[in-house]
Amino acid sequence: MNLPTTDLCFNPVRFVLLAFWFYWCVYLLNAYYKTPMVSNSRRPFCNLMILFFGPLFVFGLTVVNAVKTVEANNGSVYDVFAILLGKGKFSKSGNPSKTRSRLNVVITTDKFNNSVVISRVEEIIADALEMRASDLLINPVSAEETQLRFRIDGMLRTINTYPAQEAVAIINSIKAISSMDVAEKRRAQDGAFSVKTDNGPVSFRAATAGVLHGEKISIRVLNQAQKPLSLKELGFRAKQLEIVAPRLKRNSGMILVCGPTGSGKSTTIYSMLRTLDFDQKNVITIEDPIEYILPNASQIEVNEKAGITFASTLRSVLRQDPDVIYIGEIRDQETAQIAMQAAQTGHQVFATLHSSSNAAALVRLVDLGVKPMLLVSAVDMLISQRLVKKLCNKCSTPATLTDSQMSSLAERKISGGSLRAPAGCKDCGFTGYYGRTGLFDIMVLDDEIKAQLLDGSISVGKFKQFGDDSCRTNMQKSAMALALEGRTDLQEVKRVVSNL
Repeated sequence: MNLPTTDLCFNPVRFVLLAFWFYWCVYLLNAYYKTPMVSNSRRPFCNLMILFFGPLFVFGLTVVNAVKTVEANNGSVYDVFAILLGKGKFSKSGNPSKTRSRLNVVITTDKFNNSVVISRVEEIIADALEMRASDLLINPVSAEETQLRFRIDGMLRTINTYPAQEAVAIINSIKAISSMDVAEKRRAQDGAFSVKTDNGPVSFRAATAGVLHGEKISIRVLNQAQKPLSLKELGFRAKQLEIVAPRLKRNSGMILVCGPTGSGKSTTIYSMLRTLDFDQKNVITIEDPIEYILPNASQIEVNEKAGITFASTLRSVLRQDPDVIYIGEIRDQETAQIAMQAAQTGHQVFATLHSSSNAAALVRLVDLGVKPMLLVSAVDMLISQRLVKKLCNKCSTPATLTDSQMSSLAERKISGGSLRAPAGCKDCGFTGYYGRTGLFDIMVLDDEIKAQLLDGSISVGKFKQFGDDSCRTNMQKSAMALALEGRTDLQEVKRVVSNL
């Protein structure tokens, strides 16, 4: 008797395929949990779809996200394939961070063994270097998300957003390679690390702080591989160079560079120091930290925890037969007085000071306890500076002026035909600006100013106000000259000058 045959419900091959599919779906669900490609309101639906349809849904989600990203950045269909193939990507902020091959960045450390996280840190650093960032900030914005921002041309740009757990791993890896305590989350810490790139080593200075929703880390880029700039390339105009150049050749006196944080004071002094003959002069610098390497110069880094301060180091430096001394910053009375005495006794001294103008710098030195007699005999020249963003050469367009702008220019007998405005392209990150240049106000202590300081015939308040107004006027003229040359725009001129 022949029994009817039927297919078995249980098939080993089907069971293996089902188990593999289930495992793959669960793995993708874990990998794409809280993915930044979808909004918070749609994440439950996205997680459910990944659990059932796995790679099919993830692929569709990736394609849709790639298309939307390229459309937002005016890209082409080739950019979509580039993103899907891993050869390019756009950041969440809409600025292209990968439209070309990535700069090769290597972190060599045995303090953090997670190669996946180290690779992510290397990618972040490579992006920062390619986008010319001066600072990197990783800051938690909520209990679930952490933001990555770059400071480019003095302005912060949001580059990406990470889930909280991934951001904690990134911050811990940076703390580990910076020789910080990874377990300490609330107390502020600082450290440093360096990486190897195709263009040479690059150093970074990191600082952490406990904030709401977690821990924040900020990283300053100290790119010593950058090409040194001359004073002309920094933005000094021909008439200003005629004033500065002869004073760089003197054997004594102080040159004081003033301005707020991030205005390029150290870069200006480094350019001045590079004009000196290091073979004929003993150049010693006291810095916090050492930002650039000066060949044949003795560079000392301040470490207040170890008792190495500006004042104590300056005292010891004076016993080392220096010809030129660079003081990273005058912060206190003792440093100011020792620096003035050094400039008065046959040493050429360069220093920086945080102040709003040259006159404000003199007032601050007096407030620090420097006697007017010592001040007028030591200080030779003061330079107050700011940085203004330059228009991108590849996308700037002729400016469209409002009626009020046209009338204002007409009153000053200025033609607005050469004025340009930012547009935005891939090269400048769709901002319209690429790079910065300096605005400088130079004050030479002539006999009239020295006499007024010595006999006390001027009011300190009036002197500072007059100096601030004069500085604003001079920088406004320099900024307008740049605008008329088509190198910046009126909006940037207003932003910089109004902040003086």
